[in-house]
Amino acid sequence: MKPILPYLILLLCLGSCSEPTIILDESDLLGEWWGENSHVNGSPISEFIDGAPFYSHILGLKEDNFYFLDYSSGEWNLENNELVLSNWGEFKITSYTDSLFTMEGEIIAGQLFWQLKGIEKEETILFKEDYRRR
Repeated sequence: MKPILPYLILLLCLGSCSEPTIILDESDLLGEWWGENSHVNGSPISEFIDGAPFYSHILGLKEDNFYFLDYSSGEWNLENNELVLSNWGEFKITSYTDSLFTMEGEIIAGQLFWQLKGIEKEETILFKEDYRRR
């Protein structure tokens, strides 16, 4: 019979390599954030916009649960790391530090401010974006 201690140690190491669980509170997200590194269906947004210029926009999350994002605004809340922006969508926070967070969720392509090549405005897309604290 072979000793099982080396196998147990290996299993413990593999189990501890998983990504840490993100636990957020609304206060973690308060403030203004620059949007950057947008992706549509896993590809950079620049692949869907002819002559895509560098762009950036601001997401503001206020204490009174009011948000603004480019030309839309409304109420926001956070529940189980899901950022809900009324008039925009629901987004899972997939990574977070004090200065940067990433969110992703399904939205209707027409909600974006650009016509995306090869995608109809009524089509559901997976939208992912990084936000850096301003």
